[in-house]
Amino acid sequence: MSRHLPLLMAKFPGKLMLDVDDIAAATVYSKGHIYNMVSAKKLPFKLATELGDKILVSIIEMADYLDTKLLSKAEGTDTPEVSSEVPKRKAGRPRGTTKAALQVRCFQAQLRTAIYQYESKGILAELRAESEKITLIANEKFSCSERFQNAKSDMLHNVGRAEAKFEQIDMEIVAQRP
Repeated sequence: MSRHLPLLMAKFPGKLMLDVDDIAAATVYSKGHIYNMVSAKKLPFKLATELGDKILVSIIEMADYLDTKLLSKAEGTDTPEVSSEVPKRKAGRPRGTTKAALQVRCFQAQLRTAIYQYESKGILAELRAESEKITLIANEKFSCSERFQNAKSDMLHNVGRAEAKFEQIDMEIVAQRP
């Protein structure tokens, strides 16, 4: 009798056929690797093909596979070892870490920065134009033109400080670029 069959029956109570999730839980293979081995017809155990397109393995077949894979010949198993060929990895970088993907992200960040710069400069130009249109009501202490000039210089001073802050932010953004 198989040494793994009672273990599998305890792990999957009431199941006679194991699906991909169960196979992955019983072996060291991931679900994706199991799908790859099925499509390459390199699965080291027999699938139950009569039950449709689902990937199903008999619990007995899985126990036999685990017995041949995990038990050594010294422990009394006379069955030949089943070779499980793991597909070779392709040379190169894994997907998603290419230089092109990094360049796309950098370009998107630079584009966002350029849009923010354009919008902030437009806002400042609008603020400057509005501040130049300011008019005041007459006051007895100062003449109208003096009050207007004071308000205008205050407004332009504030706009100048805002522009200086934007330039500082600009330089920080440029310094952070790769």
